[in-house]
Amino acid sequence: RVLRCRTCEDLEEAFRTNRTAAFLSVENGSALAGDLDRVPLLAADGVKAVTLTWNGENELGSGSDTKKGLTDFGRAAVHRMEDAGILVDVSHLNDQGFADLTRIARKPFIATHSNSRAVCDHPRNLTDEQFCTIRDMGGLVGINYYRFFIREDGITADITDLIAHIDHFLALGGEDILCCGSDFDGAEIPPYLNSIDKVANLHAALLAHGIDEEVIQKILFENVHRFFNKYL
Repeated sequence: RVLRCRTCEDLEEAFRTNRTAAFLSVENGSALAGDLDRVPLLAADGVKAVTLTWNGENELGSGSDTKKGLTDFGRAAVHRMEDAGILVDVSHLNDQGFADLTRIARKPFIATHSNSRAVCDHPRNLTDEQFCTIRDMGGLVGINYYRFFIREDGITADITDLIAHIDHFLALGGEDILCCGSDFDGAEIPPYLNSIDKVANLHAALLAHGIDEEVIQKILFENVHRFFNKYL
């Protein structure tokens, strides 16, 4: 039912055989344990993306709960990851680390599961400036379903609360970089999206909200498909 993918050819094979395509990723660059030689090991294992930090501090830099930027090791790790074909993921990275990354990144980077800070003022969400940086670089931003990243009070009973983030990002010109980030692996998800079969609710809600079917298909599939084929 699931095909572990290492290449875009594997991705297309999954679709041809009616299976889910799965690429390995690592959340938290602490997996490197301060050793750059672990980057090619991850690449050899088929890892295609690494989130530089989680919420705290590690050898690469600082997450959203801390204030420091990227370390010298973190800067070196970014370039080693780019050379190894591993995508740099900025979800969880703090503002100083994000600013440091924009000064050294040579390739587009992604935010796999982050919403809009203008809509929900949480440090894990992206500022407009950060979103536009990713947009201008041709990266990806995955919408997060965690209730406290949707609303500051965490109380969200209606899917329109999530669509507010999509609306805002679309207004910033994000039609070609938005995708679904979910955060299904343990986050508190509102009842309207708390299982994979309910993703159809998002399609229906976006359509009812007046967003064109062409744009919806970009968000649900085509943006990621195009990005993977270009950069993996």
